[in-house]
Amino acid sequence: MNRDESDVTAGWIQGIARAPRRALLEWFAIMERELQYVTGEIALVRGLVPILACMRQSGLTPVQRSELFAHLRRVYVLGPYLVFALLPGSFLAIPLVALWRDRRRRRAAHRAADAA
Repeated sequence: MNRDESDVTAGWIQGIARAPRRALLEWFAIMERELQYVTGEIALVRGLVPILACMRQSGLTPVQRSELFAHLRRVYVLGPYLVFALLPGSFLAIPLVALWRDRRRRRAAHRAADAA
């Protein structure tokens, strides 16, 4: 084996040794992104209870009705996250939900681009 081949082989072996660390860092980056997304959505859903109380007491105005639908849409989107949050080992499943959500978002964007 000449010197160039040994350098390539050594680089390849070092790359394999770094792969688990890189995968773990990517996994944590996905977890952090999804944590920020879920906490942001939960913060926005906090206004749901006053709207529901108002609905029960006196009915809803058109503005309150649109706010209610926006809140319910957020709860619908958070549903898969909430299901996985209740399961044991959910910290491993959240990135899988993120990949599924990203795939659905890309597919919807692709359909919108085709329709335009």
